[in-house]
Amino acid sequence: MHSFHHSFRRFCALLIGLVFFVSGMLKLMDPVGTGLKMAEYFRFLHLDFLIPGGKGLGTALSLLEALVGAALISGIARKVAAIIVLALIVFFTGLTLALYLVNPEMDCGCFGEAFHLTHLQSLLKNVILLALALIAFIPLGDGYESRKPKRWGFALVSLAIVLFAIHSWRTLPMMDFTAFSCGSQILSGDGSQPEDESLATDLAVLSFSDAFGEYCDDLASNGEVLILSAYEPERLDSLQWSKIAATVDAAFVCGIRPLILAPGADGVPMTLGECLYFADYKTLLTLNRSNGGATYLADGLIVDKWTPRNLPSGEELTALMSSEPMEAASSASSRGRFTFQGGLLLCAALLILL
Repeated sequence: MHSFHHSFRRFCALLIGLVFFVSGMLKLMDPVGTGLKMAEYFRFLHLDFLIPGGKGLGTALSLLEALVGAALISGIARKVAAIIVLALIVFFTGLTLALYLVNPEMDCGCFGEAFHLTHLQSLLKNVILLALALIAFIPLGDGYESRKPKRWGFALVSLAIVLFAIHSWRTLPMMDFTAFSCGSQILSGDGSQPEDESLATDLAVLSFSDAFGEYCDDLASNGEVLILSAYEPERLDSLQWSKIAATVDAAFVCGIRPLILAPGADGVPMTLGECLYFADYKTLLTLNRSNGGATYLADGLIVDKWTPRNLPSGEELTALMSSEPMEAASSASSRGRFTFQGGLLLCAALLILL
């Protein structure tokens, strides 16, 4: 009976660890989206002064979740991990209870953009986790020592988590769960569905206007288009704008329509004014997580995306134009998906087997 009780407690701890590990990794994958979610929480709690640090605080919390989850899976530092997890679950349960009672227009963001839970679903999830945590960790002093090899697995995975967090700050999310993921179809300006709707995995509305306030949505849903989006144009330096200008020129040469989308004209060089259109901040963040990043569309189908560090050359754009759009979009989305899923499986194997 004692052996069964010990095994059951270990099983509960393992379940909690998996939830925390996956949740933390999904949010680490998309630090910009995590920052947006943190900003919603700060507004809900009337802590608006913390909003500028939302991305950093969200990343730190997600990093803690992933590391604590890894510790629970491997059985390392069980008492310390138990205290942290209990504190987090109690806090999250209270917070989601407040969300359920007030019912603001937001979701918990527990798993980033991957899964959207209602306030009730989020509350029930935390209540279940709390019950599992009480079974697994109470009394706190009743622990066990893990085998020495487990420490090597935890050390390797912890290093991988930290490196992944750093990588995510510099690149686009490996898996894009937004409305503007590769393979999504942009609706035409009049709201009608495109003829090739069946090819797309999702439909999205990209709305933007010119300097006179006239909506120009159709420009993005017809022909080959390269959108360079700057949700904070004033934060891009002269070198970055030079790279954007060079990419605009390359697009013109290839016969691709370049569009620069920004919330306003401040910070955008006057030489790029003929390509400048205006969209709201959150739309631009959703379209491309990178400030100054590029998005290629073929007849409204989102094919590929780039960060400012690896804007496409003329040769890359020419190659994309000659490829089948849906195949190129599928290839672009599957690259990151296989890498992320394979990385999670490898980490789980290291934590469990080593």
